[in-house]
Amino acid sequence: MNRLVGDIGGSHTRLGVWNGVEIVSVRLYDNDDYRDPLALFQDYLAGLPLDLYPQQARLAVAAPVISDEVRLTNRDWRLHKQRLCEALGMRSVELFNDFAAVALGVSGLSSSECRQIGGGIAVPGATQLALGPGTGFGMAGVVHVGGRWTPVSSEGGHAMLAILTQRELDIVARLQAPGQPVSIESVLSGPGLLNLCRAVAALDGLSAVPQTQEDVTRLARQGDALALETLEIFFRFLGRTAGDMALAFNARGGVYLAGGILPKLLPELERSGFRNAFENKGRFADYMAAIPTFLVTDPLVAFRGLASLP
Repeated sequence: MNRLVGDIGGSHTRLGVWNGVEIVSVRLYDNDDYRDPLALFQDYLAGLPLDLYPQQARLAVAAPVISDEVRLTNRDWRLHKQRLCEALGMRSVELFNDFAAVALGVSGLSSSECRQIGGGIAVPGATQLALGPGTGFGMAGVVHVGGRWTPVSSEGGHAMLAILTQRELDIVARLQAPGQPVSIESVLSGPGLLNLCRAVAALDGLSAVPQTQEDVTRLARQGDALALETLEIFFRFLGRTAGDMALAFNARGGVYLAGGILPKLLPELERSGFRNAFENKGRFADYMAAIPTFLVTDPLVAFRGLASLP
């Protein structure tokens, strides 16, 4: 039976069809082009040949999934299972947290679908963790129970950001609303990268500031000091956060970095202080050094996770 599979983020949506053997007819959409998710789904389905038309849907959504209706965290879209069933003519619609799907999909990735960053060796069958920045910051674990992998969803991206140095404190203070914490997501995300760059510029009295997150990357590759420092701070925060969550999940099976931003920044990530920040956990430094970290380069990893579900 054909099944519609989807990975619905704050900025982009990827759709495809799982035919029981492979995922086919994959398309990527810009969410800004659609008034709501239903219009996007209908557009995709209208272009499918009859032999691929799905009878069921299984959708990964960038939001906590705690009821039949889900509202995206970083976009004013709502998805309701029963209403989607009726509108799309499906037998069933299932909704899952997007990073829970990613965490399910990381097992069995080949060396061409992920890149190890630093040392460490995964413990077979141990808990694995998937996390990373996109429009927001997603996170989920996966534990091996009863012979199969079971996801553990998380909203850890809304926990407080860990700050280590005085300069970091001064930078982050410029992002802080009075009396409010600075969340991980407010820095470790696409919008967060640009906010971070502006905060560094403001602290140093610089007037020329990149206008987009793509500008930050481009300028860093041209040797711009502001952009280079912004990326280095970004990766240190990422390593520290990944290490904190690896400890919280006891993720000795490996930490997998996913999301829409990092694959475009592989050279910068590998040269950065990410791994040092990941391992810098005092008495647990040796424990952390044994945990491998990987950058996921397979854009269909969430689809792998959705397809693995019974």
